[in-house]
Amino acid sequence: MEFSLKGTAEEPYLKACWLNPGKVRSLLFCPGDKIPKSIDKDVDGLIYLNTDPAPFQGVDFGKDVTILGPRELSSLGVKSVCRFEQSGIEAEVSDARGADGKHFGSLALFFSQSEETMRNSVGILKFNQCDDVDSLNSVLSLVDKKRPSLLFHAIKEESFSPQDKELYSDWFKMANVNQHAFLHPNYVLEKDASIEKELKVLSSIPYICLALPLKFDRPVYSSGKEISMTSPWSTIQTSSAATFEQKRSFSSFVSEEFQDKASLAEMKKEYEQNRKNYSAEKRNDLKAKRDKVNRANENSLVNAIGSISLHVLNNGCVGTVPSVSLKCGTKTFLFNCGEGTQLAILEGSKSLKNIDYVLIGSNDYERFAGFAPLMLTGDAWGSYKVTAYGSSQFKQHVTGNYTMLRYLENIDMSNLEFKDIFEHPLEDAVKIEGVRVDSSEPEKNPVVCFICHLPERPGAFSIEKAKKFGIKPGPLVGKLKKGQSVTLEDGKVVDPADVLEPSVKFGPVVFIDICDTSYLDSFVDNEKWKTLEVTPSFFVHFSSPELVSNPNYQSFLKKFPETSNVTKHLFLNESEAAVSSVEGIYHVNYLLNKCCPQVFPLIQGSAFNSWKEKSENDADCHIAAGHKFDLWKASGKVEEIPGLNLTEQALNRTDPQFYKIFGQTTRVLDYESVFSSEKFKDFSQSINSWIDQNRCKDHPVFPRLVCLGTSSAGPSKYRNVSGYYFQLSPDKSIVLDCGENSYAQLVRHFGIEECRKKLTQVGLIFVSHTHADHIGGLPLFLVKRMKAFEELQVPYKPLILLYPTFKHQQHLKAFESEVGLKFFDHAKDLIVLCDDKFRGFSNKQTQLLFERLLADLGLKSFDCVPVDHRTFKSFGCCFVTEDRFKVAYSGDTLPCLNLIKAASNADLLLHEATHTDDKKYEALCAKHSTISEAIHVHDLSKAKFTILTHFTHRYSKCVPLDIPELQGRQDVGIAFDHLDITPDLLPVLPKLVEGYKMVFQDHLDKFLDNRKYSYLVEAQREKVKSEQEVKKVKLDSDSV
Repeated sequence: MEFSLKGTAEEPYLKACWLNPGKVRSLLFCPGDKIPKSIDKDVDGLIYLNTDPAPFQGVDFGKDVTILGPRELSSLGVKSVCRFEQSGIEAEVSDARGADGKHFGSLALFFSQSEETMRNSVGILKFNQCDDVDSLNSVLSLVDKKRPSLLFHAIKEESFSPQDKELYSDWFKMANVNQHAFLHPNYVLEKDASIEKELKVLSSIPYICLALPLKFDRPVYSSGKEISMTSPWSTIQTSSAATFEQKRSFSSFVSEEFQDKASLAEMKKEYEQNRKNYSAEKRNDLKAKRDKVNRANENSLVNAIGSISLHVLNNGCVGTVPSVSLKCGTKTFLFNCGEGTQLAILEGSKSLKNIDYVLIGSNDYERFAGFAPLMLTGDAWGSYKVTAYGSSQFKQHVTGNYTMLRYLENIDMSNLEFKDIFEHPLEDAVKIEGVRVDSSEPEKNPVVCFICHLPERPGAFSIEKAKKFGIKPGPLVGKLKKGQSVTLEDGKVVDPADVLEPSVKFGPVVFIDICDTSYLDSFVDNEKWKTLEVTPSFFVHFSSPELVSNPNYQSFLKKFPETSNVTKHLFLNESEAAVSSVEGIYHVNYLLNKCCPQVFPLIQGSAFNSWKEKSENDADCHIAAGHKFDLWKASGKVEEIPGLNLTEQALNRTDPQFYKIFGQTTRVLDYESVFSSEKFKDFSQSINSWIDQNRCKDHPVFPRLVCLGTSSAGPSKYRNVSGYYFQLSPDKSIVLDCGENSYAQLVRHFGIEECRKKLTQVGLIFVSHTHADHIGGLPLFLVKRMKAFEELQVPYKPLILLYPTFKHQQHLKAFESEVGLKFFDHAKDLIVLCDDKFRGFSNKQTQLLFERLLADLGLKSFDCVPVDHRTFKSFGCCFVTEDRFKVAYSGDTLPCLNLIKAASNADLLLHEATHTDDKKYEALCAKHSTISEAIHVHDLSKAKFTILTHFTHRYSKCVPLDIPELQGRQDVGIAFDHLDITPDLLPVLPKLVEGYKMVFQDHLDKFLDNRKYSYLVEAQREKVKSEQEVKKVKLDSDSV
């Protein structure tokens, strides 16, 4: 965007131009009492901040021009508006008024709606009256509310008395503005020494070019004389002689190694292109590997498939949704995809990019709540094409206009296809057909059961039979195994059937997920069960325990009684006692609990901390983590490989079953030796002693922070994605961000009964931005919150949802009705845009309701802060409790001045620290902070304590603890999932670093090894480079 001065020195006009596709458009600002008689063709609007309509009388511009001005203009006969939008650029006019409605002045704002950058503004201020403190305070509050990054002052010096000048100078010092500029020397007031360096006199400068949205650490370009732009970060000098490369920001946060780049935009473009190339290479490599396997085994079914196995990903226990994967050679079929599925896949060291088919028969949203986040993560990692099959509700979720797939950003829909299982039965490594099950209630959609027909396994090669034909080991044997006939030397033809054992037939595998009793009659009496040619060998039941115990359902089970040789029934539902597939999160929680049980309580759901009492038969009937069934053995029987039960022996790595499932690793600590060592005992004793002396024992301390997820981008084996639960009082709480699996994490932390109470206490949810790792779990969280009120039979409490964008807010409402869910009580809940909260409510009634609900929560204030991230409109937040405890949360951002100001003197700053400094280039391109940058923000904001969070997968277990900025800090702590901390215990977090070093020694040693390897590689490169230079010098000298 370009601002240029037009007109004369006495009556200048400020012209704001921007590029519209194909042409240049502009707005004209008139700071004085006159307007131009004619305007350029590219001018679409005129900003006039006076209340006198006289200049417009008899004026004809010869074209339609939008007039922006105070509301008095429209009442005085001038056709004016307060807002203008065109091509991603917006302008608005806000007024400052007294209690009696008297107009003191107006502020015009320009801002961008670019999806690549954050929203910030350039303002133009015009005083109508400045003769007392009230008028100045009114204007000051207007500027503070809008907070423009650059503020032009349209004020004439002669219109102020000496007393007015003193008032104005005092206001100028207090104004919450990054940069000031005056339109003409005659407008500049008497310069005070303390503010002289802030004044920019723009007369005699042809134009100023600004990149909107304006960033405080970016330069201002000028084709005229030099302008000095000052800020806490750096001093930037730009002039007409400077090149574009020289006119870039020299922020102290950008290290010298990046200063040779032309601009951040070019760096980001390069980063995104590399990322796309990487994904394309991964996708092509995966396809090439599969094609190679298929070509090598095209004539051998046994070699092509290898094995067919069923893996239990989630066993459907409390807080999770049952899901399994059926693996047939290189093909993977996923049945059910609730929240936490991708975490379960990663837990079993399986790749997300190997999923070919997703099949979901139920209409329950919980069954496919994790599908959109899974697709997003899989697409980012180079996923192969996915084909989806299932119920009508799942089809709506995949193909609808307002589903989570379109709600989240950056999902490549070309990699996803939905097919009707009845019109297009699945025929690949296995053949899968659907069974339609209708409800007795006509308004309910049918559900689908799946029958997977396994191929016959060719018989084994018989050496005895081969000897009878005189066949010796060699090429002939290979051809016969591949199903090819061979001709012997005597001319006799031997067919494969002559030397192979009889083929082995397998019964189909059936997947059943019935929603409620209205489907039972159709399910039990379905003709499909009577026409099966082979008795099913395996039934997988996702139905609830209550439904399974129903007499009708039991009658179906009696038709296919379980026998050791023919049929097996597998039940995956809430009856399971142990949590499956999150062994990593339980393992880290177990280690941290040993370090400090007061801030890392044991989460519920493990075998030694279960959420319910076990029965005597539990050990025989429960399916543990990683349970596997081999369905394609030569014997024809199902071979069962038990999973890992989350006992204490499993979590401290002394259970032999752990190594059978996950494999023997080269470096596993002897945790029992660590815990029994004198060094660890002394550490533990010192921590307990400090807590006993400093913990508040008289009454509960609030706010209480529980970290539900501390990973960035997607879940890792040891961390869930972003989610932070703040308990403000015994019965009131708020949530900051709600990534996928946040509900399950809440269940693990508190248990199902207590979790229901906690859900009903949530009165505010803040969403920082619309990336999947911050919002993927919101729909299910809202659904569970609504159900909690019904289950506990308590009165409904209104919810405030602070949302970043209007587009996604409307999308969420449409998604609610499209999938038949209930997220809100629309009569009581309040959905507020973060931008409205930041800039000020336009609706007074909405503002009063927000303030009332905020007071009911026990909050004195809650403010949204625009931050700098790579998505359209990203925000941090800051809130103050009744006890005046101030908390600031960064969301995802580069170091940001807005956040620093908002977090000033905060009691707790929760700041993202995605990367370490050796990955500063990646952090800058993805607009994340490094650990040292987050600590720098802590120092600049003068926060009392900072917790670092949102770590990349590289540091999923623990971040490197030898970072110089972390050494000796007693006001900075590290976040882990299920950290449970109150203000009185914050100082203990830095003291736990010594414990982290002991329990995460194996993980931290890997960092050292990787660094040593990097140093060796770099040294080798330098050596080669030196040798090449020596050879070059030698050649040059020889030529001379």
